[in-house]
Amino acid sequence: MVEHEGLIIQRKAGLMKKAWELSVLCAADVSIIIFSSQGKAYEFSSKDLDGEIDKYLDVNLTSYPAR
Repeated sequence: MVEHEGLIIQRKAGLMKKAWELSVLCAADVSIIIFSSQGKAYEFSSKDLDGEIDKYLDVNLTSYPAR
């Protein structure tokens, strides 16, 4: 394993842990998606990710309508 890849894996794990802690400690809905430079996707969501993405799009599309 290349040293750079190992660092990315550690950072990803740390970010996922912090997202989980935030969701538990603050009773918040937290979702993150990480794309590696090779295009692989990693995700964490305290709820159903598809539902959270839909909720995000609903809020942003109604808050910022197209001109």
